[in-house]
Amino acid sequence: IHEKYPWDENGTWGVVNEDPSSVSTKHLGSHFKIKDRLYAIEKFDRSKMRILLAVDFGDRLTTGTYSKLSDVPVSWVREVGKGRVFYTSLGFNESTWSHQGFLQHLLSGIQMTLGDLESDFSPIFKKPRSPHIAKAKLLTEEESLKTFEIQDGYKIQLSAGDDFLNEPVHITWDGNGSLYVAQMETYMQDAAATGEKDPICTVLKLVDADWDGIYEKRTIFAKGLILPRKLLCLDGKVIIGETDTTDLYAYEDTDGDGIADKKELFYQGGPQGGNMEHQPQGFMWNLDNTINATYGLSYRYKDGQFHRLEYKAGFGSQFGISQTESGQIISAIAGNEKATMHFQQPHVYGGMELEGEKSKEFYELWPIDSMPDSQGGLKRMREDNTLNHFTATSGAEYYRGGVHRELQHDFFLAEPVGRLIRRAKVENKGGMRILHNAYPQKEFIRSTDPNFRPVNLATGPDGNLYIVDMHRGIIQQAAFARPGMYIYRINEVYELDKNIGRGRLYRVMKDGQKSFSKPNMLNESSQELLAHLSHENAWWRLQAQKLIIVRNDVSVFNKLKGIALSSNSELARLHALWAIDGLGKTEFDLLQKAVKDSSVLVREAAIRLAEPFLGKDTSVISTFMPIKNETNSQVIVQMKNSLRKLGQPELLKVLYETHRKQHYGLARMEQHHSEQAAESERQRLAKKSLSEANAKIIEKGAVHYAALCQNCHGKDGKGMKAGDLILGAPLVGSPRVTGDAERLAALVLKGLKGPIEGKDYGVMMPLHDNGDEYIAEVLSFIRHSWKNKASTITNKQVQGVRKDLKKQNDMFTLNSLYKRYPSFLDNKDQWKVSSSINNDKHSLKKVHNNNSKGRWTSMKILEEGYSIQIQLPEVEEIKGIQMDSSDYPAEYEVQCSADGQSWLSLGSFEGKKGSNIATFRVTKAKYVKVVSLVKGDTIWSIREMDLMSTGYKK
Repeated sequence: IHEKYPWDENGTWGVVNEDPSSVSTKHLGSHFKIKDRLYAIEKFDRSKMRILLAVDFGDRLTTGTYSKLSDVPVSWVREVGKGRVFYTSLGFNESTWSHQGFLQHLLSGIQMTLGDLESDFSPIFKKPRSPHIAKAKLLTEEESLKTFEIQDGYKIQLSAGDDFLNEPVHITWDGNGSLYVAQMETYMQDAAATGEKDPICTVLKLVDADWDGIYEKRTIFAKGLILPRKLLCLDGKVIIGETDTTDLYAYEDTDGDGIADKKELFYQGGPQGGNMEHQPQGFMWNLDNTINATYGLSYRYKDGQFHRLEYKAGFGSQFGISQTESGQIISAIAGNEKATMHFQQPHVYGGMELEGEKSKEFYELWPIDSMPDSQGGLKRMREDNTLNHFTATSGAEYYRGGVHRELQHDFFLAEPVGRLIRRAKVENKGGMRILHNAYPQKEFIRSTDPNFRPVNLATGPDGNLYIVDMHRGIIQQAAFARPGMYIYRINEVYELDKNIGRGRLYRVMKDGQKSFSKPNMLNESSQELLAHLSHENAWWRLQAQKLIIVRNDVSVFNKLKGIALSSNSELARLHALWAIDGLGKTEFDLLQKAVKDSSVLVREAAIRLAEPFLGKDTSVISTFMPIKNETNSQVIVQMKNSLRKLGQPELLKVLYETHRKQHYGLARMEQHHSEQAAESERQRLAKKSLSEANAKIIEKGAVHYAALCQNCHGKDGKGMKAGDLILGAPLVGSPRVTGDAERLAALVLKGLKGPIEGKDYGVMMPLHDNGDEYIAEVLSFIRHSWKNKASTITNKQVQGVRKDLKKQNDMFTLNSLYKRYPSFLDNKDQWKVSSSINNDKHSLKKVHNNNSKGRWTSMKILEEGYSIQIQLPEVEEIKGIQMDSSDYPAEYEVQCSADGQSWLSLGSFEGKKGSNIATFRVTKAKYVKVVSLVKGDTIWSIREMDLMSTGYKK
């Protein structure tokens, strides 16, 4: 076989008796033509074989993340006509030939083909299951409880099981201790997510009458829902939010049967776009009286209604949200594998992430299950199949329950892929929070049950920690577990898709540990609720604060004021201040006293609450704030936040100069804000050069980027770091970002898998669920940020690409992306173009001047052998040619050469009017020639020529 023969890109081949470098070839599917001979090629068909030995890509120990996700036969037999074939690819290593097992394998194969050894040659259409793979079996509740390993003498109690629950994802308690459970009964009921958006999901109401932690009564409180994800109990009403909408409805049970009989629109927000994993989840009533969900969705309750807050809350999260004693939001984030982010300052001041805010070892996980079903692929698995890194983090809970003293102020995260619960210790280093794993190389709770899927955590009215176990096989949504992807194969071979329709709620407790009594707040007066502001369990304090505000009961204002000034409990003083603010009754005199309180929490709150007053009269800021005298780093950081918000650079400078040396975290934040300001100024100057319309597009795109893309690609576009990992490919200077707009839109719509420039960043998930306008805005932003300079992208361009890709289901690899949307060499100004006919230099410049208005012509009627040649400045990898022709040869050949002397044919192609595109295998060339193979009756004219390149580094 001639070494220069241009093989089919699918790897098909045939033996020919001619030298193909000297003949014209044309590919015809599974055939090829050499001059007037047609050769058929039989493609490799494993369905005709009996496979004796295969590399099993469902087995952790025999594959890599981006290898082919199917079995590869390495030994097989088949019948061909009256003969037989035995094949083996073993034996490449010389040492194999001294291995007794291999020699026996070889001998048996020979004996089979000769008929000396009786054997079955019938084809195998379906491979036998790998002996290494154990199906993910469903365990009973009793069996599952035995699979848990728990630290420090804690134990798990089943509060509600499979007979009560069906795909639970979120829980919340009302003021009387009744539990409401949001269930996603349609979530991933099969690998294709069939019927996922059917309106048949429910919210349950569970009652524990004897308050022993086990729920005895179950009613379907609300039904006919689409994947409910947001719950908030008010004073007798339950607010429910569903998937694909920001509309909120209030449900109420007026006759006491546990079933809502009244439903009314509570907040009209409109449709919600995007994949269901990228939509807000919650709710949580925050200490500062904002109501928050994940993805920065925030409201304020006033006059019996929700009012959407204009600012975008600065915390990035996906599923699970909590808060500290001071009201600092701390949440779980899965998409970028960082576990949690933006917990350094109140969300009203924007997001902040500081390098080193998690210990180096924090990202590493220590599960005991061996199910390799990480969406991140095998790079996330150890040799024993245990998960090595956070992936699907959810269920954040900062424990303030008051029952388990040793857990107080610890932060908990659920990891459903690792089947574990992480307990984190929170270190305060000069105002900077730093997270550490409480159990080095261990976890607080971990299980070997493959269906244990902890998706949410919550502290109950009794003071104990609760775990919401969705208890199922597949946890990854279908958009991120498609055929051809690693996790799809794992779900299939372990039969994870079979395990659905269950759910469990666990309570974490200790023998002999007290629990708080059952609440009765919905039946208590506001006066009676005041007593709960000093409760040891934060659930009680926040519930009382919330109910007073929802009732708008100003009759307790004076009592609240007295508590804020003189209660023996610092927590009561703190909550009284915020309850007064929720009633709209805050007085500056009260804050002037509170800012001198002995409690750090109260002083911090007083400074935040004073901002509206200080904004009206900035002259009193220096006397109100103890800028030079404060010693607590937490209060100093709050002064920093307030001074920045109030626009007081001089006082801020004094604060930094006074405290930066003594307070590590403050100094780190100062550096962060300085870098942030420099980038903002750069963006401001960049926007000045844009039209007003484009500036608005980019501004909107910045909001989208911060809410979603930033979690993986980083605020600076350089890729988000998670320990030693970079989670998203850098966008700064990326040829994929600044190159062809349609190719970039295609990448984002369909997603990208496989290595980029030799590095593995995991999978770029498809964003096709987002609208054309959203895609256009966010892509325009990244094409114009971090010194990237490229045109904005229009809605129409995205719409066109979406239509073009309508029938494509698979994600792109770089190879398939550039095959569909080729890249062109950008050095056309350095080309030297010549012709065998009209060699006029002025005319030939029109071929490569990026201007289709002019054209080069042959000036003569076409003859066979006429040619036009491009000399490149250096050797390039090319894979095709594009010519814009109004007059053309009916058939032409493309040739290439590295030295201008020895030429290789890249194939013959049919000419046509307009855009002529010829693609061939990737070839290194410095010279490219197009030769007419036929005689014509017109001249040859070319308006523009382009050469397709690989466009990326492998």
